[in-house]
Amino acid sequence: MSKTLLAVVADDPLFLQAITPALEANDYQVLLLAQPETAVAEIQKARPLLVLLDIHLGSGLTSWDLLAELREQPDTAHIPVLIISADTSTVVRGAAPFATGQVDVLEKPFDLEVLQNKIQKLLSSAESL
Repeated sequence: MSKTLLAVVADDPLFLQAITPALEANDYQVLLLAQPETAVAEIQKARPLLVLLDIHLGSGLTSWDLLAELREQPDTAHIPVLIISADTSTVVRGAAPFATGQVDVLEKPFDLEVLQNKIQKLLSSAESL
């Protein structure tokens, strides 16, 4: 059986180093996307079942731009997104336009069990569409 592919979009190498083993330990295949500018194209090509999106990207592209672009593309509009941020009040306000049931928020720092539960919830809701 093949592993479920998850894409992680973040420009923080320490975050990527920390989250990758946690996801792989739960039997996920992880696609690391450290360059937000090319993330949408990579997601279109790889077709992950879920995207984990760090809200603070150091590039000129914001996470909201990236999320909007994912939602505008027919082949990525259905992919659930888990937004990860230390500032959930800002995220919740910003995520409101994308509230389709396919977007959730995880506050940093987070417990790995909570991360796993949110991933499972989003994957389950995507399967039922």
